[in-house]
Amino acid sequence: MERDGRSSPRRPLLLLGRKSGAISALARTPVLRTCFVVATPDECAVEELISALKPTAVLLEASEFYMEGREIHWRLKERSRGSRILFLDVDQNWALWMEISSEETNDLLIAPCEVPRMGETLMELLNGNSALRFPAPREASRLEPTG
Repeated sequence: MERDGRSSPRRPLLLLGRKSGAISALARTPVLRTCFVVATPDECAVEELISALKPTAVLLEASEFYMEGREIHWRLKERSRGSRILFLDVDQNWALWMEISSEETNDLLIAPCEVPRMGETLMELLNGNSALRFPAPREASRLEPTG
């Protein structure tokens, strides 16, 4: 669509994982009204929907990342290479967005923000702004025997 000779930006298509604490709070943010949002029904798996929809981003609870590790990210990426997979953690007044940086490294992109700004921070991330890169340690520290 064009206005005054300029094309308007495409509205992102967001696929929300199972709604619980963080995702439910995000779903109530006004900024998501500027997006196409699809919520995963209880009887459906995110994997099924990502293949069919090819969304801009899949938004999941951080607990899924904490429990399954990077496997969930790669499993979803296999089904939709162009989709970004972001994890959201909320603790009281703070929110933390996390995204795996690349296939070649264990780096993690993070974007902390206050809970009321988590929707705006998401939009900034989708536009390529706001993330901090945390490189994973190259080698595990050696433990010294005790005793």
